[in-house]
Amino acid sequence: MKNFLHIQRLPPAFILGLMLLTLACSSEKNTLLSVSYHDMTSRYNALFIAKEHLKEIELEIQESQIYNYDEISTVFPPVDSVTVLPYQNKLDQIIEKAGLIIQFHGNSHYVDDAYLLIGKARYYKMQLLEASETLRFVNGISEDEDLKHEALIFLMRVYMADNKMSQAEEVADYLKRQEMLKSNLADFYLTQAAFYQKRGDLDNMVPNLAQASPLLRDKKEVPRINFMLAQVYQKLGFDAGAYESYRLVWKNSRDYRQSLYARLYMQQVAQLSKGSDLDKARKFYNSMLKEGKNEEFQDRILLEMGAFEQRNGYQEQAKKYYERAVAVASNSRMRALAYLANGELVYEQENYLNAKLYYDSVMLDLPPSFGRFAQVKSRADALMLFANAENTIITRDSLLQFANLDEDALLSVAQGFAEKAAEAFEEERRKLAERQAREAKGGLLQNLGLAASRPPSGPSANWYFYNSNAFTQGQLEFKRVWGNRQLQDNWRRSSQGGVVSREQTLAAGRGNTIMESIETEAEPGFDKEGFIAEFIAMVPRDEEMQVAYLEEVEAAMFEKARTLRYEIQNLPMAWKAYEAFIQRFPYSEFLAEALYSMTLLADDMGNPGGAEQIRERILNEYPNSLFALAIINPGVLSEDEGIIRQIQEIYANAYRLYESGLYLESKSLLQSAFLEYPPTEFSDRLRYLELMNISKTDNEWVFRQALTLFLRDFPDSDLTNKAQQAEDLYAQRRLDKFLQVENAYKIGENAPFYLMIAFPQNPSNREFWVEQVVNALSSLTLNVFIRDSYAQLNQNEFLLIISGFDTWEQAIGVVQHMKTNKNLAEAHPSNSLPIFAIDNINFERLYNQKDVQEYLQFFNENYPKQ
Repeated sequence: MKNFLHIQRLPPAFILGLMLLTLACSSEKNTLLSVSYHDMTSRYNALFIAKEHLKEIELEIQESQIYNYDEISTVFPPVDSVTVLPYQNKLDQIIEKAGLIIQFHGNSHYVDDAYLLIGKARYYKMQLLEASETLRFVNGISEDEDLKHEALIFLMRVYMADNKMSQAEEVADYLKRQEMLKSNLADFYLTQAAFYQKRGDLDNMVPNLAQASPLLRDKKEVPRINFMLAQVYQKLGFDAGAYESYRLVWKNSRDYRQSLYARLYMQQVAQLSKGSDLDKARKFYNSMLKEGKNEEFQDRILLEMGAFEQRNGYQEQAKKYYERAVAVASNSRMRALAYLANGELVYEQENYLNAKLYYDSVMLDLPPSFGRFAQVKSRADALMLFANAENTIITRDSLLQFANLDEDALLSVAQGFAEKAAEAFEEERRKLAERQAREAKGGLLQNLGLAASRPPSGPSANWYFYNSNAFTQGQLEFKRVWGNRQLQDNWRRSSQGGVVSREQTLAAGRGNTIMESIETEAEPGFDKEGFIAEFIAMVPRDEEMQVAYLEEVEAAMFEKARTLRYEIQNLPMAWKAYEAFIQRFPYSEFLAEALYSMTLLADDMGNPGGAEQIRERILNEYPNSLFALAIINPGVLSEDEGIIRQIQEIYANAYRLYESGLYLESKSLLQSAFLEYPPTEFSDRLRYLELMNISKTDNEWVFRQALTLFLRDFPDSDLTNKAQQAEDLYAQRRLDKFLQVENAYKIGENAPFYLMIAFPQNPSNREFWVEQVVNALSSLTLNVFIRDSYAQLNQNEFLLIISGFDTWEQAIGVVQHMKTNKNLAEAHPSNSLPIFAIDNINFERLYNQKDVQEYLQFFNENYPKQ
């Protein structure tokens, strides 16, 4: 009402002038007055508000990141549907405000800016398809080269978020040839760095980060990018570059935590000499540890002190610092890193049993987001295999040595072990209480049962029966194999035929009554009586158990050798383990395989003479074995000693690439394996994974053919049912579409659309024709990112299939352009080859009829040259 009253007070002539001005400024007119009015209204109203909203969102996302300086952070803050959930209203407002410009100010110069904002907002709403279409539209309509560059740079981010890495690379290749503003150039270098980071290409991250840093307008971002650059340098082994980059962060960062890490990491890459430099570095660490403001970073400083000592050969001192870091760890992640540092140190010392305990603790707290999580888990799994085998050997051999003791001697041994195990149990309980107190103080209470597998100290770390946790695992395994065996099955009966019962055993050892025993077991704490009883029950007093234990030792010794060879890859220890196995079990069913493994080990260790001797033994003692055949004809034994394991490793890597959305990289890795390795029983896995990649990268035609080949080549695979289900699903879809064109082709525009070139034989000039399509797209100024694939239509005819067209006009426009291109005709006379476009429905008839001429006749009659 106040505004209306103010207008009433204005002179009538002024009001009339405003009305005439408004009428003159229609968005349909392109007069100077009209365009200026709509430019001003767009820029300082809707566009300004929308841009401010987007800045606020991006700033909040950036500031909400808690950067983990133990690993290389991502170039851009990770964005997903959960991250942007709080910003949905603002994002909708951005789209609404930008839409007003398009709707009411259509002749403004800021329409393309509005579309750019809408594209970015859709990206943050995780509407990736709509975002890419909008940004491509901006590139198509805008006359502002700088704005087009900005749209394409952001389009790369959209493609990367959608795991369309090849499309992102195509955009990058185009932008590399353009001259850009400094602000766009900085964003481009950062986006390229993010692209290479997603691909794991650290070498190409370096120049992009280095070039982006001096161009950044946000000076708060410069230290972060320099920190990333330093970490990449360090990972690549360029210590001098890393040192200088860390130094720049330390000098310029206003973030104390970032500056602290930079100072610590400078010491990692500093070129130190022995003596005074080492003492100076130790003083530096100690001074940092004593500073009051570093109290919350004590765990990190202690870890760095341990790493420093370890790098310089002082392993025992390093271990002490790592243990202190565990004790003062401020959170579960830091505790995991401290255990990991200690575990890696012990692992390097080849103390795999103790290393396994540390890695168990690591896996309790290490988050899956940790950069080396897969590697750490793989080592933890390998150590578990080793420990299972080693503990089986130790426990069964230990129990076998007590088999011939009389009852009193055995009871005395059991009581001695029980005392030691009780001490270990109390030590573990004390450590658990300390941990609970620390976590309660820091608000980090966790599952109390987790501490049970922390690495024990003292005797429990060295002797199986002193380790209550390990012994409990042994009890469970014993019960799994033998059940709840009665003690009378194991004790030798006296001449009077008496039986020593559980109650009598306990009374003889401790003087307890049955009720006292029950009360003791009910109390919290270590159950000595139960331990004694279980220990005695596990001693193999009869021949059946002794034979079973020896069989378990035999299998465990063989598995230990294999684990050392393939999982841990400690070749000298594996050789000794195989030798020990062969010496102890010279008639084992695993002997031939063990000997064959040793021949390969000898080759790997540079001992061809030793390998040849063992081969002769296999040929003499096992002439009819598969291993003898493998010696006579190398490659026959594709399932043994390396090939299957190598193929499985390739499969695991290819599957990780597939899960990361790097389908082309995954497919390339698999195809290399097909060329390098002979067919094995694992080939169906590789082919099925290739099929999954094809479903993501190629058109439906190529996928169908691959699916058909898989079903033909692997009829007995356990994956055939899955493939058949996919085939049935596609068959029904094909049938539904084919019924529409069963009798004849029909004019239609049913996406997706394809451009096809038919060859009478396998085309050797595929690249030439793809290039012509790209040139045609460029000439027609069509912003289409195509993909090409190659398929066999019938015995004598092949098709180059170009997919990626969003509309019929795009596909047919390229066909007509190529057919009328005189330069193409002169350069390559074979341009008379059938070139045509086809939609999704008619594609079905061509696929079934496999008659290119029939479709060409229909195409030429219904789609004449324009």
